[in-house]
Amino acid sequence: MFAALAETGQAVSRRGMATVSHALEDEVAARAEAGVLVGLFQERRYYEASAERWEKLARQAAACVVLADFAEPSAADERPARVPLRARSQLAQEWGIVHVAEGSSVLLVGGRGSTASRANGASRRSGAWIHTVPGTRSRS
Repeated sequence: MFAALAETGQAVSRRGMATVSHALEDEVAARAEAGVLVGLFQERRYYEASAERWEKLARQAAACVVLADFAEPSAADERPARVPLRARSQLAQEWGIVHVAEGSSVLLVGGRGSTASRANGASRRSGAWIHTVPGTRSRS
């Protein structure tokens, strides 16, 4: 997902990505639109740090899925639905939030920084691309 957007994104620190992620989660909660919400957490520990928040978001969403390196998928009736990622999969290297609802859509996606930047002692960076489009869904 991130690879296709990397050239249009910006370098953002891990802390910056967390700040923007939380702001988007707050906005999704404030709008209370029953849309589809997807969270891409890379690692289970990152999801666990936000689990209470995402359980609340899942209650108002029409559908809510979180992806991370979970050992097993969640039970069919659990919300949010937990989907395990294989450690070497491309998605396991990415961080993102997708929310699609009747009145608006938003996407935040980032990937782990380049090998070169980590080798030079730089902090791990993420590229981010954010897009909000009001009223993107048409009624048929």
